[in-house]
Amino acid sequence: MEQALASPIGCAPLREGLTPGASVCIVFTDITRATPNHRIIPWLLDWLGAAGVEREAITLLNSTGTHRGNTQQELEGMLTPEVVRGYRVINHDCHAQEEMVEFGETRGGAKALISRRARVLLYSSLTPDLVEATLLASCSDIGAAVQQELDALGGQGRVAVLPQGPLTIPYIG
Repeated sequence: MEQALASPIGCAPLREGLTPGASVCIVFTDITRATPNHRIIPWLLDWLGAAGVEREAITLLNSTGTHRGNTQQELEGMLTPEVVRGYRVINHDCHAQEEMVEFGETRGGAKALISRRARVLLYSSLTPDLVEATLLASCSDIGAAVQQELDALGGQGRVAVLPQGPLTIPYIG
């Protein structure tokens, strides 16, 4: 894994994107997936620490989707007791509306929601202060913002542009 992080194919090494004061959110699979989180996450946390990321700046987000949150005992089994005790570990809760931001509706009329903990840029007529109060990052030029995110992610990056309304519709296609 260290070689893959140091020499990824088609993009800059992850370490180059870690600046002083950077915060990191690691999204991991919940208990319904057979992922060896207990082996991967501790190693990745050690690697981030060696790269200068402060323990307090790291959040582990359990990607439960619509599943129930995992118990303390389950989290300790999935991540190790040391990780659960030493880091901020959060179960995603799709029912906690205060943790979600609405981005409009799907074609079927369902609300489009995303966790506030995700890195999201919002191109909108809302004031930057209002956007940032929701823990999102405001942008006034969607094309430039998408390019900046792609540059930061390297050649293999993916950016999802979600329609917020008539301001973003012309840019999707």
